[in-house]
Amino acid sequence: MIEDFARVLYAGVLPNIGTNASVAGGFKQWIVGSAYVPCLPETNKLELQRVGVEAFTRAVSFDYERFALAAQESHLVALSERERFGAVAWPLLKQYYSAFFSAHAIMRSRGAGVVRIDNKQARELTTTLKAYLGATAEFSAGTYSFSIYKSEHDQPGEITVKFCAFKDGKGVHEGFWSTFIEYLEGEAKSAVDNSLPDNQDFVAHALELKQSVMSGGAVWISKIRNEINYQHEHEAWMPMTKRSTANIAIPRLAENNMLNARLDIDRSKYPIKSFFCVCCYLSILNCLISSKVAEKSKGGGAFGQRWNRLLASTALKA
Repeated sequence: MIEDFARVLYAGVLPNIGTNASVAGGFKQWIVGSAYVPCLPETNKLELQRVGVEAFTRAVSFDYERFALAAQESHLVALSERERFGAVAWPLLKQYYSAFFSAHAIMRSRGAGVVRIDNKQARELTTTLKAYLGATAEFSAGTYSFSIYKSEHDQPGEITVKFCAFKDGKGVHEGFWSTFIEYLEGEAKSAVDNSLPDNQDFVAHALELKQSVMSGGAVWISKIRNEINYQHEHEAWMPMTKRSTANIAIPRLAENNMLNARLDIDRSKYPIKSFFCVCCYLSILNCLISSKVAEKSKGGGAFGQRWNRLLASTALKA
């Protein structure tokens, strides 16, 4: 059940994520002027050791919040447009973006993500690298994935942030989804290796999601999104007939949309229905996790206030 996966993922969120007011600029701003000890373990990899957990969490909270809120808004707007106007194409595309933002939010909540390092951050990192490692050390601008772990060099209250160059040769979206799935698989394996509670559930849920998002080495949901958005396939754009594939596949009413959060639809027979339900699944995952985060986030200007204000300002409730 989706609630079980949300519970497993929530168990791994950063302590105090969203609890305090976040730091504007998020992870990218944190890189500039923050305290850490750099290390270059391999080519195209970087580690920032002895990172203070509290400062890191407040910075990552900024990114987590913007992705979580954007995902929920996109989800609600998609459902509303389908119900009020009978539209299909834009609701499908907005539901896809809700899923895309949700996946970003899930990673950020656990101290991981995909980020574009601009020249400003690259220069700051290069300056720090040269100070610690010598004149030849350099860090290039580009897109990177990052995650955290506890290294032998870290003291209590410290972590290590590791970077890997992002493989986006097939496109930004395809590269992100591949990274997201690899991250979940890695976290599930780590849960097994460390005998964490519900580790077998983590493995099973991660595999099920992978099989729904991917098709072999390709990103299936990006393929369907491109077919709708760029090729105008699947009879999704108005005017539609009553027998339109997409019109039949997507429910007109927004109520009980939890029932659409499914991964068991045969995508070979019902590609649009499967696409919609996979995207809803990721959106609901975000909603369930964010609601839990909001429960412990009651401070002024913190995530809980913003999350509850978003829900209160919309007619639909996820």
